[in-house]
Amino acid sequence: MAQAPTPAPAEEVAFRFGPEVDVDDGEHPAQLVGLSSMTVNWDNEERERVRWDFAPQDVPSLEDGSPALVSAWTSKATGEKSTARRWIAALLGSEAIANGKVVKAGELVGLPCRIVTVHDDKGWPKVDIVLAPKR
Repeated sequence: MAQAPTPAPAEEVAFRFGPEVDVDDGEHPAQLVGLSSMTVNWDNEERERVRWDFAPQDVPSLEDGSPALVSAWTSKATGEKSTARRWIAALLGSEAIANGKVVKAGELVGLPCRIVTVHDDKGWPKVDIVLAPKR
């Protein structure tokens, strides 16, 4: 018989309304701090999506000391016009995306870059463009 999960104490459950951090639209020095994937049902079709979490370096940390994050979702597609391909090239350089190469999340997480943020139609900041870090 499976054991029921232990619930978190009520004082540990918190809900935040509105963006956790407000980032001005524009370019920010940043670091890629996380990549995760999940399968979603999109128009009755299963698709794998990738969440990219960036920590803008010019935005203060949150009250608990954790970095402020701005995220975006892409597909896992790596075709010539894909967002993931452009972002990986910005992080690793264009030679890293040669045909036949495989890039793993561990090669990307922790790398510096620049991000361009915009606010979506609901007022949430999101990453629109990833650029190579300034040299």
